[in-house]
Amino acid sequence: MFAFLFPRRRVAARRRRPARVRRFESLDRRICLSAAPVIGGLEATVGTGHMVNISGFVMDQNPAGVQVALSGQVAANVTTDANGNFSYSGTASSLGTESAVATDSQGLSSSTVQTQIVDNPPVVSMLTVMETGNGKYVTVSGEVQSASPGGLTVSLSGVVGASPVTDSSGNFSVTTQASGLGTIDAATTDVWGVGSATTQVQLTNAAPSVSMMVAETGPDRTLTVSGHVTDTVEGGIVVTIGGIVSGTATTDSSGNYSLTAQASGQGTVTASATDIWGLISTLVQENFTSNAPMISNFNASLTSGGYWIFTGAVQDEWPAGLTVTLSGLTGGSATVLANGSFEYDSPLEYGNVEGAEYATVTDWWGNVSNTAQVWVMS
Repeated sequence: MFAFLFPRRRVAARRRRPARVRRFESLDRRICLSAAPVIGGLEATVGTGHMVNISGFVMDQNPAGVQVALSGQVAANVTTDANGNFSYSGTASSLGTESAVATDSQGLSSSTVQTQIVDNPPVVSMLTVMETGNGKYVTVSGEVQSASPGGLTVSLSGVVGASPVTDSSGNFSVTTQASGLGTIDAATTDVWGVGSATTQVQLTNAAPSVSMMVAETGPDRTLTVSGHVTDTVEGGIVVTIGGIVSGTATTDSSGNYSLTAQASGQGTVTASATDIWGLISTLVQENFTSNAPMISNFNASLTSGGYWIFTGAVQDEWPAGLTVTLSGLTGGSATVLANGSFEYDSPLEYGNVEGAEYATVTDWWGNVSNTAQVWVMS
């Protein structure tokens, strides 16, 4: 009954708000699938002895602390630094393949990356050879260039056979006897078994040269041939002497030589030197002649017994022992003394004597002196 007193309110239909759509992703709460790490720059370099350094880097969403497993010739587990770099030094028994796998903090592993452990061949350099002056002994020296040059055996072959060992710096030297002149080969193998190329040096020597002089040094055609030999090593060289004198002489340590022998006569003397390597010098020669003797002061005198005595003097390089021949009034001979004088006691008596007495002498070489003359009258 009171309905008419209050107008009826129209109840509007309540409108429903659309439901809020929630975002399942936002820039700050996005969920992404991570990629596996990647190894780059893997390399292996050899060091001293059998040490090998392995290094590289890892690319990852979080490169720090990634575990890298090394296997092959060197086995180890290393961890990357803040920038993803890693490095490890270890010993290897031989050259070969080295592998690496990286595992990040999410347990994701990289592909296997490989590199080769290689070594540059050693090099034999500065190879020299020098005579020692003691026979055919020579000193061979040189240097080995290698990552680990110490303790390497160098094989020498050719005209020299030896096996010197390098010091810590790679230097080597050995003194040994050579079989002759020629090529010396040198080669070595490093700690990894890698062989070097063969290095060569030539053992050479110039032929000697010889000087000579000839002197008469005694009676009965005694000559002394002497001189000097010039060579790299001057001691112990054989000098062959020929011509009117035959024989050999060996040089002393200074290269000097001397030979005293009897000559067959006047003429040419030759000399050549042969060193320890068989090299022969140019032949040198000298023509030898001896001066003819000279008789002087040839006189005649009477003895108290009335016999004529003939005296004189002989000038010669070696007058002692020469024979003076007398002729003319007498016929006889006299022997020359050391001082060059001679005396002939003739059977010629004083009285009814008049004429010339002659004297000549022939030296050791067959040279005939002048004819000395004295006039005798009684």
